[in-house]
Amino acid sequence: LTYILTVAGATIGFGATWRFPYLVGENGGGAYVLVFCIAMIIIGIPVILVENVIGRKAMTNSVDAFKQKWQSIGYMGLLGSFGIMAYYMVLGGWVLVYIWELTLGNFSLANVVSKEFTHQFFNDKIAFNPLGVGIFTTVFVIINYIILKR
Repeated sequence: LTYILTVAGATIGFGATWRFPYLVGENGGGAYVLVFCIAMIIIGIPVILVENVIGRKAMTNSVDAFKQKWQSIGYMGLLGSFGIMAYYMVLGGWVLVYIWELTLGNFSLANVVSKEFTHQFFNDKIAFNPLGVGIFTTVFVIINYIILKR
């Protein structure tokens, strides 16, 4: 059960959580969910099984798991993982910006937050403030490092 939850958490991620309801609404509701589930079963299960077989057989890191001829495949996986983590680090920094501003009392969750306020807040605090986002992203990375170091 732990393995299944870990794989599900790694594959679902933030993107699917934020984007999936929008895609369902734009692409036909239940029919889209059915096609999505079938695609995940047809593509997702074989890919996870192959990844597990390669990992158990090689008993090494993803680069060394492939022979010399195919070692570039391992590096591509490593590069892809780095890209995904870079994406999530920035999103984590955004979340810390919102938590920080909420803590300072710059907005309240007790009131309904309008679309205009959200757009203005995002532009002021995130989109046009690269230094602030960089600082909060760095804080997010440090927090993760401290947690994972244990």
